[in-house]
Amino acid sequence: MSDPDGMSKQERQRRDRPRRVVVLIVGIILLSLGNVATTLIFLRSTGMMEANPIAGYFIRLTQSVSALAA
Repeated sequence: MSDPDGMSKQERQRRDRPRRVVVLIVGIILLSLGNVATTLIFLRSTGMMEANPIAGYFIRLTQSVSALAA
């Protein structure tokens, strides 16, 4: 079955896939940046403990939030 452009549903999905992948990657990056920002705000204001053992290790090792961001 074709739409007015002459493309089948599968062809249209195949054409739109790169755009969907880019949107998902941008969404993941934005959520990650929001997570880092929230973590940094709470670490500096309330002195909470980092629950992620890997992030906690880098923060203790470097005494810097730049390691967490990296």
